[in-house]
Amino acid sequence: DEKILSKIFGKNTAFVKNLALGIDERPVITNSKPKSIGKEITFSKDLSGYDTCRQQLLFLSGLVGYRLRTKGYYGQTLTLKIKYADFRIITRSITSESDIFCDEDIYNLAKQLLSSVNLSQAVRLLGITISGLHKGKSNAFSFTEDSRRQRRNEVTDNLKERFGEKIIFRGSRYG
Repeated sequence: DEKILSKIFGKNTAFVKNLALGIDERPVITNSKPKSIGKEITFSKDLSGYDTCRQQLLFLSGLVGYRLRTKGYYGQTLTLKIKYADFRIITRSITSESDIFCDEDIYNLAKQLLSSVNLSQAVRLLGITISGLHKGKSNAFSFTEDSRRQRRNEVTDNLKERFGEKIIFRGSRYG
Protein backbone atom coordinates (compact mmCIF):
# COMPACT_ATOMS: atom_id res chain seq x y z
CA ASP A 1 0.00 0.00 0.00
CA GLU A 2 1.46 3.33 -1.05
CA LYS A 3 0.03 5.13 1.99
CA ILE A 4 2.04 2.91 4.32
CA LEU A 5 5.14 3.23 2.14
CA SER A 6 4.84 7.01 1.99
CA LYS A 7 5.00 7.21 5.80
CA ILE A 8 8.34 5.41 5.65
CA PHE A 9 9.88 6.70 2.40
CA GLY A 10 8.16 10.05 1.90
CA LYS A 11 8.86 11.59 -1.50
CA ASN A 12 10.91 8.50 -2.48
CA THR A 13 7.92 6.15 -2.26
CA ALA A 14 7.42 5.73 -6.02
CA PHE A 15 11.15 5.20 -6.57
CA VAL A 16 11.43 2.54 -3.84
CA LYS A 17 8.26 0.81 -5.02
CA ASN A 18 9.65 0.59 -8.56
CA LEU A 19 12.93 -0.83 -7.26
CA ALA A 20 10.97 -3.49 -5.34
CA LEU A 21 9.22 -4.35 -8.61
CA GLY A 22 12.55 -4.61 -10.43
CA ILE A 23 12.08 -1.35 -12.33
CA ASP A 24 15.13 0.90 -12.44
CA GLU A 25 15.68 3.31 -15.32
CA ARG A 26 19.10 4.47 -14.16
CA PRO A 27 21.95 3.60 -16.56
CA VAL A 28 24.36 0.88 -15.51
CA ILE A 29 27.83 2.35 -15.22
CA THR A 30 30.83 0.14 -14.68
CA ASN A 31 34.44 1.20 -14.50
CA SER A 32 35.98 -2.20 -14.03
CA LYS A 33 37.64 -4.02 -16.87
CA PRO A 34 36.30 -7.48 -17.71
CA LYS A 35 38.05 -10.49 -16.21
CA SER A 36 37.09 -12.70 -19.15
CA ILE A 37 35.33 -12.65 -22.50
CA GLY A 38 33.50 -15.68 -23.80
CA LYS A 39 30.44 -17.26 -25.28
CA GLU A 40 28.52 -20.44 -24.63
CA ILE A 41 25.69 -22.12 -26.48
CA THR A 42 23.01 -24.42 -25.11
CA PHE A 43 21.86 -26.64 -27.94
CA SER A 44 18.22 -27.41 -28.66
CA LYS A 45 19.33 -30.91 -29.66
CA ASP A 46 22.19 -32.53 -27.74
CA LEU A 47 25.43 -33.03 -29.67
CA SER A 48 27.18 -36.36 -29.97
CA GLY A 49 30.72 -37.08 -31.07
CA TYR A 50 33.90 -35.11 -31.48
CA ASP A 51 33.26 -33.99 -35.07
CA THR A 52 29.96 -32.32 -34.23
CA CYS A 53 31.44 -30.64 -31.15
CA ARG A 54 34.46 -29.43 -33.14
CA GLN A 55 32.14 -27.81 -35.69
CA GLN A 56 30.40 -25.90 -32.93
CA LEU A 57 33.74 -24.93 -31.37
CA LEU A 58 34.74 -23.43 -34.69
CA PHE A 59 31.63 -21.25 -34.64
CA LEU A 60 32.17 -20.26 -30.99
CA SER A 61 35.81 -19.43 -31.69
CA GLY A 62 34.74 -16.91 -34.29
CA LEU A 63 32.32 -15.24 -31.89
CA VAL A 64 34.82 -15.08 -29.03
CA GLY A 65 37.64 -13.83 -31.27
CA TYR A 66 35.40 -11.10 -32.62
CA ARG A 67 34.39 -9.99 -29.12
CA LEU A 68 38.01 -9.88 -27.98
CA ARG A 69 39.18 -7.85 -30.95
CA THR A 70 36.29 -5.36 -30.92
CA LYS A 71 36.90 -4.62 -27.24
CA GLY A 72 40.66 -4.37 -27.83
CA TYR A 73 41.65 -7.25 -25.55
CA TYR A 74 44.12 -10.09 -25.79
CA GLY A 75 44.10 -13.04 -23.44
CA GLN A 76 46.38 -15.74 -22.10
CA THR A 77 44.09 -18.54 -20.88
CA LEU A 78 41.34 -20.39 -22.73
CA THR A 79 38.70 -22.31 -20.79
CA LEU A 80 36.45 -24.87 -22.43
CA LYS A 81 33.13 -25.57 -20.70
CA ILE A 82 31.08 -28.68 -21.43
CA LYS A 83 27.68 -29.50 -19.98
CA TYR A 84 26.57 -33.06 -20.63
CA ALA A 85 22.98 -34.20 -21.19
CA ASP A 86 22.81 -35.27 -17.53
CA PHE A 87 23.68 -31.62 -16.59
CA ARG A 88 27.14 -32.54 -15.28
CA ILE A 89 29.56 -29.70 -16.09
CA ILE A 90 33.29 -29.93 -16.67
CA THR A 91 35.83 -27.28 -17.56
CA ARG A 92 39.33 -27.56 -18.96
CA SER A 93 41.83 -24.71 -19.29
CA ILE A 94 45.06 -24.07 -21.11
CA THR A 95 47.39 -21.09 -20.90
CA SER A 96 49.15 -19.96 -24.05
CA GLU A 97 52.63 -18.49 -24.25
CA SER A 98 51.43 -16.00 -26.87
CA ASP A 99 48.42 -13.71 -26.91
CA ILE A 100 45.08 -15.27 -27.77
CA PHE A 101 42.78 -13.23 -30.00
CA CYS A 102 42.69 -14.90 -33.45
CA ASP A 103 39.80 -17.22 -34.27
CA GLU A 104 42.21 -19.89 -35.48
CA ASP A 105 44.27 -19.86 -32.29
CA ILE A 106 41.14 -19.98 -30.15
CA TYR A 107 39.80 -22.90 -32.17
CA ASN A 108 43.07 -24.85 -32.08
CA LEU A 109 43.36 -24.51 -28.30
CA ALA A 110 39.68 -25.41 -27.77
CA LYS A 111 40.05 -28.42 -30.05
CA GLN A 112 43.11 -29.53 -28.08
CA LEU A 113 41.13 -29.35 -24.83
CA LEU A 114 38.15 -31.15 -26.38
CA SER A 115 40.36 -34.07 -27.35
CA SER A 116 41.24 -34.55 -23.67
CA VAL A 117 37.65 -35.09 -22.49
CA ASN A 118 35.33 -38.07 -22.65
CA LEU A 119 32.43 -37.54 -25.04
CA SER A 120 30.67 -40.84 -24.49
CA GLN A 121 27.64 -38.83 -23.32
CA ALA A 122 25.69 -36.29 -25.36
CA VAL A 123 26.68 -32.65 -24.97
CA ARG A 124 24.05 -30.05 -24.08
CA LEU A 125 26.26 -26.94 -23.88
CA LEU A 126 29.66 -25.81 -25.12
CA GLY A 127 31.43 -22.64 -24.05
CA ILE A 128 34.74 -20.91 -24.66
CA THR A 129 36.11 -18.20 -22.39
CA ILE A 130 39.34 -16.23 -22.66
CA SER A 131 40.81 -14.82 -19.44
CA GLY A 132 44.06 -13.21 -18.36
CA LEU A 133 42.99 -10.22 -20.43
CA HIS A 134 45.09 -7.20 -21.24
CA LYS A 135 44.76 -4.30 -23.65
CA GLY A 136 47.35 -2.94 -25.96
CA LYS A 137 49.34 -4.10 -28.89
CA SER A 138 49.60 -7.85 -29.26
CA ASN A 139 52.92 -9.58 -29.68
CA ALA A 140 51.21 -12.48 -31.46
CA PHE A 141 52.00 -11.25 -34.97
CA SER A 142 55.46 -10.33 -36.07
CA PHE A 143 56.04 -8.62 -39.41
CA THR A 144 56.88 -11.93 -41.07
CA GLU A 145 54.02 -13.98 -39.62
CA ASP A 146 50.81 -14.87 -41.38
CA SER A 147 49.34 -11.47 -42.26
CA ARG A 148 46.66 -13.15 -44.42
CA ARG A 149 45.18 -14.68 -41.29
CA GLN A 150 45.18 -11.31 -39.55
CA ARG A 151 43.59 -9.63 -42.56
CA ARG A 152 40.91 -12.35 -42.77
CA ASN A 153 40.00 -11.69 -39.14
CA GLU A 154 39.79 -7.94 -39.82
CA VAL A 155 37.47 -8.45 -42.80
CA THR A 156 35.15 -10.80 -40.92
CA ASP A 157 35.15 -8.42 -37.93
CA ASN A 158 34.04 -5.57 -40.20
CA LEU A 159 31.18 -7.69 -41.56
CA LYS A 160 30.11 -8.73 -38.06
CA GLU A 161 30.23 -5.13 -36.86
CA ARG A 162 28.03 -4.04 -39.73
CA PHE A 163 25.55 -6.96 -39.90
CA GLY A 164 25.79 -8.74 -36.51
CA GLU A 165 27.95 -11.44 -34.90
CA LYS A 166 26.31 -14.35 -36.69
CA ILE A 167 26.49 -13.01 -40.24
CA ILE A 168 29.63 -14.92 -41.22
CA PHE A 169 31.36 -18.07 -40.02
CA ARG A 170 33.49 -20.86 -41.38
CA GLY A 171 31.71 -23.21 -43.77
CA SER A 172 33.37 -26.20 -42.14
CA ARG A 173 31.07 -25.64 -39.16
CA TYR A 174 28.49 -27.61 -41.12
CA GLY A 175 30.87 -30.20 -42.45
